Amino acid sequence: MNTFSSAHRGHNKTHHVRRRLGFQKQPDARLDSIQKLAFRLFMTCALFGAATVQAEQMQPLGPYEAHYVVVQTTFFSEKIAEQYGIVRGRDRSLVNLSFLDESSTPVSVTLEGTSSNLMSQMQTLEFQEVREGPAIYYLSEIKASDQDTLRFRINVTTPDGVTRELRFQHQVFWDGQ
Repeated sequence: MNTFSSAHRGHNKTHHVRRRLGFQKQPDARLDSIQKLAFRLFMTCALFGAATVQAEQMQPLGPYEAHYVVVQTTFFSEKIAEQYGIVRGRDRSLVNLSFLDESSTPVSVTLEGTSSNLMSQMQTLEFQEVREGPAIYYLSEIKASDQDTLRFRINVTTPDGVTRELRFQHQVFWDGQ
């Protein structure tokens, strides 16, 4: 694989992720700060696949798509974490969810969910809805030990009034281990 091919694929991935997240075609300098944060998060996940970041995942939920990613909060600089009220710590991660309809338009949903580790220790997820332009995100902080495998069960009530269950699993790895 040559450098041109890698760079070209990266550009196409950038365009695809920006379009899927509802970003308008405008220079980065004009993006709102939360959009910049979300975009950087998804781009890092999609392009670099770092050990502490699991690339964005997608699951169909009826006629909708559920996109999710779990990121360790130490991924964020102190300045960014303070700006968005994110508590940084090697034992903390951020769950980021978004939902799209069949035309790839972001939709508002109602969420209730939990995460549990392999010892059945459960945490209730408290999601905060973030709206920026056409983009809609749902964020929740969780705590986890190094190498914990977390199982997520989230009831999603979509705009059609149907409640569907989103299930996924994520293994946490602390930085510097």
